[in-house]
Amino acid sequence: MLKIDLINNVSILKRLALLQFVLFLSLILISFKVIANVVYVYDEGFLRNIVTGIIGLIVLVFVHELIHGICFKLFNPSSKVKYGYMNGMFFATMPHAIFNRKQFYIILLAPFVIISLALLVSLLWLQVSSIIYIFSFHGAACIGDFYMVQIIYSNKQMKYVEDTEVGINLFSENKDLQSTS
Repeated sequence: MLKIDLINNVSILKRLALLQFVLFLSLILISFKVIANVVYVYDEGFLRNIVTGIIGLIVLVFVHELIHGICFKLFNPSSKVKYGYMNGMFFATMPHAIFNRKQFYIILLAPFVIISLALLVSLLWLQVSSIIYIFSFHGAACIGDFYMVQIIYSNKQMKYVEDTEVGINLFSENKDLQSTS
């Protein structure tokens, strides 16, 4: 078993905060470069972009966590989803629920994919630069999800993921099967 405590591990949180900043800047630069080749984007100005980006992020945090919750229920309808905020992180969790790797990848990545696609459609329709900032703020805010995907991916021998209130536990065999053997 491998335990990952994302909420209380200060050194991981500090590293993720730095990566979050780098990811935010990278997403802004890459997005403007790619989008400029596809569609004209009206530049609303730096201050308006930042303010709109932050307001958009505040709204999207709740949508993001709701999507996690829907995915949890999709794979485990009988368990209860809990939502919370701790150490600077909003989260949705289904404590002690066990999922296979593929299911947990979907739970982790669905909010980023769904929200990013919705923002792309919005950008193509409205063609305003603030949407790129909202996308970048949201993408950077997904750093915890990306970190957990990387942990699961790099531990291929672990086949099951148990969600916990502070992170995840990885198992090579289903924990429920282990306890009945």
